[in-house]
Amino acid sequence: NSLQADLLEWILSLYRPVLESADVNQAMDRFDRTRVLCTIHAGPFGVDEMNRLISLRLQGPQSTATDDYRGKPILITANDYELDLFNGDTGLLWPDQTGILRACFRGADAGIRELPIYSLPEYVSAWAMTVHKSQGSEFESVLLVLPNDENSNAVSRELLYTGVTRAREQLRIHSPVEVLVRACENITLRGSGLARKLGWKNL
Repeated sequence: NSLQADLLEWILSLYRPVLESADVNQAMDRFDRTRVLCTIHAGPFGVDEMNRLISLRLQGPQSTATDDYRGKPILITANDYELDLFNGDTGLLWPDQTGILRACFRGADAGIRELPIYSLPEYVSAWAMTVHKSQGSEFESVLLVLPNDENSNAVSRELLYTGVTRAREQLRIHSPVEVLVRACENITLRGSGLARKLGWKNL
């Protein structure tokens, strides 16, 4: 009931450069190349556990998914019209010139908007997010984490297709084979080309 060691090391190798970046623009560019996507929030293969696990490995044994630190990606979970922040927006925590952590977001003009952390609406760690939250985005590399058999009903063919098509170059899937097959056989989105994208000829 844990992420395969090789997959965890792969995703950590892609995420570590975010924390090692020279500036917030570089950090955002690096973070936007990679994403861990899950289909559920709770459980050993949900968003909450993936964020905890990644934070633990990147920051050390004293870290929790709720700690704030340099380079931490965040996902806004509530709308704030005054701040022009909305549910699903992603940003990065980065120190300003005085060393104080601030929340940084890319504006419509690709410029960086800095906000005090205390002014933000609710937010969570964004090393991992749900497939649903990732809709409309694409990443160079995606680790798609499916639930164990007990929670496999949460995976539909549409959801799997959405997760697979978020990846432009590299896709790795962590899943029991039976869960993956069951999702692919749940044909509620015809003509999706999912089997072809996964390299399966007879599905």
